[in-house]
Amino acid sequence: MASGTSGSGSANAAMPTGWTDDYEEMGGSCEWDEDDGLGTLAAVSLGLGKPTPKMGRKVAYGGGQSIFTAEKNPGKLYLWNAESSDVLAITSPTTLDEIKQLISANKMKDMKLEKVENPTTAQQEEHRERHWSERRKV
Repeated sequence: MASGTSGSGSANAAMPTGWTDDYEEMGGSCEWDEDDGLGTLAAVSLGLGKPTPKMGRKVAYGGGQSIFTAEKNPGKLYLWNAESSDVLAITSPTTLDEIKQLISANKMKDMKLEKVENPTTAQQEEHRERHWSERRKV
């Protein structure tokens, strides 16, 4: 995946200080590999499907947070906390540009979030198996 993975409509707002949309700076394959990246495993286990990272906090600024979309609901943005493994649905603001502006204004705490509930262990295993079997077909 190339750097600059920000999706359509997100090129207008400047990237907030301490954040990046460079794939490698967001953890690269360690976090986003299709098979065993930590962010991928978190999203897939929740039934969200393959994630696409959009931006992440740089390690020098604390790291550990990434914003992504997922194939099962491509218009929705999610916040993944790598340290706690929590995935939160971002309900407001709803665009990457608005999120960048909020973070740039040091108002990230004003973001409205909903925790994506963990499915049962059996459901998580089913989600992962479905993901990997779909990847093997490609």
